[in-house]
Amino acid sequence: MRVGSFSAGGRLLVRTGQPVERLNINPAIRDYAQDPNGTYLVEQAYVQFFIPEPVQGLPILLLHGGGLCGSCWETTPDGRAGWLSWFLSAGRPVYLLDDVERGRAGFVPSEGALEGLWNGRPLLRTLEEAWRLFRLGPAEGFADRTAFDGCRFPSNHMEALGGRFVPRWPANHDLQLSALEAAVTRIGPCTVVAHSQGCLNALRAAAKMSEIRALALLEPAGFPQTTAEPAARPDCPVLQIWGDFLERHPLWSDLYRRGAALHRRIQADGGDSRFRHLPSEGVPGNSHLLMMDDNAEDLAGEVVTWIAAAEE
Repeated sequence: MRVGSFSAGGRLLVRTGQPVERLNINPAIRDYAQDPNGTYLVEQAYVQFFIPEPVQGLPILLLHGGGLCGSCWETTPDGRAGWLSWFLSAGRPVYLLDDVERGRAGFVPSEGALEGLWNGRPLLRTLEEAWRLFRLGPAEGFADRTAFDGCRFPSNHMEALGGRFVPRWPANHDLQLSALEAAVTRIGPCTVVAHSQGCLNALRAAAKMSEIRALALLEPAGFPQTTAEPAARPDCPVLQIWGDFLERHPLWSDLYRRGAALHRRIQADGGDSRFRHLPSEGVPGNSHLLMMDDNAEDLAGEVVTWIAAAEE
């Protein structure tokens, strides 16, 4: 298997007129002259790729959600193989993206030469917020990890999940879209599998990029804002997968309705859309973190099967 990486998107930014600082870098370098003037590369994504042998089918680009990075696809919090492994075992080349200001893409400091480059401030998710927002259990159950009855997420491994959280700047959607488009241009024809916040830019990119041949969206947290904004290309099949306990959080109740409306709109426009609500199919218990739940392997296999059919 061939493994490598590249940066996607970004731009060069020159800063001048900044004061030189004397810094204590480490115990061996206590008086280092740090000159912040010069050229920076900013606003790029980081993409790691895995090319199996032999290759079977088009590449899959994995796009994470809010407050996460590409590591969410590598393994589950309790140590099981992640979707990265399952897609590779199916012979698919996999491209794992760390979005702008996430993970190995790096981020710009909020002080000094690059202060004010991005709007707003970075947010880091707490374990309590994740417990509620990802529909793992009731708020009062967090302390002793008492999850919703039948929840498939490994709730006793919250600390391992929290170790994946990274800061995010909520106002950087357009920068992330540009980086995603640059990644897709370099990869070529592919399927994008996106989770949560990542689904919005996956939809936006697929609406105008013929290189994206299909979209698999795990509980999308963003949709086209107006009917004037394309929902999907008619030749780009779209799959949505939704888990359980949606009624336990008002945000997800609303997003689920909007996801169903998107599904109907794509179909009305002559597109190919499939909408899966797992409990309605007799598969209860999935959280927002579908790729980490105890049936993640089964779901990965079903997504691969759908992708293969979509490519025909």
